[in-house]
Amino acid sequence: MRLRSVSYAGYLRKSIPAELEKLDALYASAFALIHPTSMDIQPLVISEAGYYGCPSIAANSFGIPELIRDGVTGFLIPPPLTAKAFAERMLLMCADNVSYLAMRKAVRSHTVTNQTWNAVGDRIVKHMANDLRD
Repeated sequence: MRLRSVSYAGYLRKSIPAELEKLDALYASAFALIHPTSMDIQPLVISEAGYYGCPSIAANSFGIPELIRDGVTGFLIPPPLTAKAFAERMLLMCADNVSYLAMRKAVRSHTVTNQTWNAVGDRIVKHMANDLRD
């Protein structure tokens, strides 16, 4: 069964300019990222989507809650993950355009503020400095 609003783009390699361009276009035009993982510790795809203002719906486990502020930059689903839980969060996004657009702005802001190499590096240095003081 193929849904008109869902398509599979295949494996896109960022090292190939045409494929990277396609990936950029997909992120830029995506309504939301659904990431139903039960094993991905720190999924880069959530950060990548966030740079384009694309909110994510993902598991409330591993390092994912560091990437998604529940109800603000996307939604976190508590385990066990179910299709119904993902669908309910997607319907919430669809129900209120004003809230959805605010979520897009919030995820972009959160990502560029907190998930750059410099921001992550600064947090690591801060924690290391605190550990040295203890």
